[in-house]
Amino acid sequence: MSNPRDVVVEHLEANLPGVLVKPYGAQVENLAGDLVMVRLDEVVPGQVKGLRSYTGSLLCASGTTAEEKADLDVDDLLEDVLDVIDKTAGVTWSKAARATLDETWPAWEVTVTYPIVQSVSAQPTP
Repeated sequence: MSNPRDVVVEHLEANLPGVLVKPYGAQVENLAGDLVMVRLDEVVPGQVKGLRSYTGSLLCASGTTAEEKADLDVDDLLEDVLDVIDKTAGVTWSKAARATLDETWPAWEVTVTYPIVQSVSAQPTP
């Protein structure tokens, strides 16, 4: 079974060419381009066995440090990420708020919810 965070990372990598996509907490040094970090925050069971709803955050950051250009670049990245979310069945976003990465790079933090079906490997026996 794949880690649900890895599923989201792979999906974003496939749909955001040229953007570095990493799990939240990964080391990032000398950010030179756009970055999306994926974090899982909450898991809720679905009504069907094996279906879970995950809520997490996408931290979208720009490696641009020139203030005026950095804001434009990170705003463009936000729109690209929201377009991917809007075009993905079952995935929703509830808010995007300004943030920073490592107190240096401008960023947006997007709250997303998405379903992932997990395989149910064993049924309990009565």
